[in-house]
Amino acid sequence: MNKIAIIILLFWTTSLVYSQPIDRKRFEFEIDEKLGEDYKVIPAEEHGVLCLLKSKKALKGGNRELQFTFLNANLEKVWEKVHPTKSTTQLVAYSLEDEIVYILTSEKEFDYEILTVDLRTGLLSIITYQNLRHFDITHFEVANGVFYFGGVVKGHPGVLSYNHRKQHLQVFPSIHQLDADLEEMNVDKAKGLVTVLLKGSLIPGRKTLFINRYDLEGKSLGNSPYLIDRKVNLLTYRPFTKSAEELLIFGTYSLRNDDKAQGIYVLKSQQLSEEKERIRYYDFGYLSNYFKYLKPNQREKIERKIAKRRAKDKIYKLSSDLFVHELQETEDRIILLAESYEGVRDSHSPMQSYSLNRYYRSMLDPMYYLHRPSYSSYDNYYGEYMPTRLAEMDLSPGKNRPDKFEYVHGIACGFDKEGRLLWDNSYKFQEDTEFELPLESLQVYSRDDSVVFIQPQETVLAYTVTSGSIYADSVHTLPTIIEEEESEYWEFGGVFKWFENHYLTVGIQEVKNTVIKDKSREVFYISKLSYNPKVVSE
Repeated sequence: MNKIAIIILLFWTTSLVYSQPIDRKRFEFEIDEKLGEDYKVIPAEEHGVLCLLKSKKALKGGNRELQFTFLNANLEKVWEKVHPTKSTTQLVAYSLEDEIVYILTSEKEFDYEILTVDLRTGLLSIITYQNLRHFDITHFEVANGVFYFGGVVKGHPGVLSYNHRKQHLQVFPSIHQLDADLEEMNVDKAKGLVTVLLKGSLIPGRKTLFINRYDLEGKSLGNSPYLIDRKVNLLTYRPFTKSAEELLIFGTYSLRNDDKAQGIYVLKSQQLSEEKERIRYYDFGYLSNYFKYLKPNQREKIERKIAKRRAKDKIYKLSSDLFVHELQETEDRIILLAESYEGVRDSHSPMQSYSLNRYYRSMLDPMYYLHRPSYSSYDNYYGEYMPTRLAEMDLSPGKNRPDKFEYVHGIACGFDKEGRLLWDNSYKFQEDTEFELPLESLQVYSRDDSVVFIQPQETVLAYTVTSGSIYADSVHTLPTIIEEEESEYWEFGGVFKWFENHYLTVGIQEVKNTVIKDKSREVFYISKLSYNPKVVSE
């Protein structure tokens, strides 16, 4: 393959290695203009990380190349492979099981294949399944080699599993007939459970959250509909499975039919004698640190307004746009991380809205959704970079898309395994932190109620270290390029939890060497960030 790989350790002396709270290690692919810069990254837990390059260079017959590079957990190259694919092939979603990555691809609308990648050997194979007609897949997972699909079938929700070895298809009951949208499909292989969350109406004029549980074979283990209070609207859903009988759902809520968040809720799946006992609401105005990012006079002003409304037994209306991450689980805690932002509109650009009827969270380029339903009108192989860690975003029909996302602050909440809030903390973004696409640009590490926010920037890694609800005013930084280099251009691809205390951040960067001009380069980089709690405690 015509590319150069570079490993960079950002340690200058051995003594420094053990004194830095966050170790950084970086692997680079030098960009070849003929191949483009459309890189994707699939984290494979402690096994390593799989990198894909969707080449823009045309082959005979109109095909393109998918170039695979697998790096181990130390970001050392293990193998490289090339797989020819049709120009119209889209990467839809992926799932990891053991040391095999399953990539759901689509050549044209409703036409799917599954590309399997064995991380141990680099062996690539294709599994074709032709019976998913009229199925717009939004969720995809694998357990015991069985594929689980969730999505929309002719305007109705659908979930099914397919055992390709036995050629057996199983449609999950009590879903397709619902007047509802599929919000989440969670497959828990260890507990042998499939959880399906749908939002719709059980009775006219009343929103309902349908909580359906199944075993891995698709047998129903019970349904638990929850009538949502008319005074609120549940916006996001992050399930946490405790057992076959007990499920906790975390997310954000708004007042009435608003689509901007007022706070965080925790919902229990079990039917209780008192429905109000099933759910807890945590208004942002009641949290210890939600407004700490504001200047003192601004914070005091809004706190006075909240107190004034509270004295009259009323709610001060808040309107926060949030990207909510997947839950993180520690030995005795559940961590919810979210990033608040403001959508910025360019007055000179035309208003654009999505046409997908559910949320965006997949490998697909979100620009693709601006061109639906004309699938063939958009060619994803123009070779430009598309960020890896895109945040979930509401793509309901007619919802307008901002031109930019200006990030305001991040918030992390620690809960016990019963769903009780134990602490909350926040992190303030720099004022110029904005991106053209919705990114997960912040991560959090938490053990024993320590709270460490990690935010990659263009030339430094910003972080704060604190505990529980103690807010950290000071932000520390570590360099991400060496002293002799300057960043000429940077396109951030996001940051995400990898495994244990390790995180990955990716992006495109043009680096200029201020000493030796020949060493200037344009690269796609993958950086491993490893937090060292012992260094901080010492």
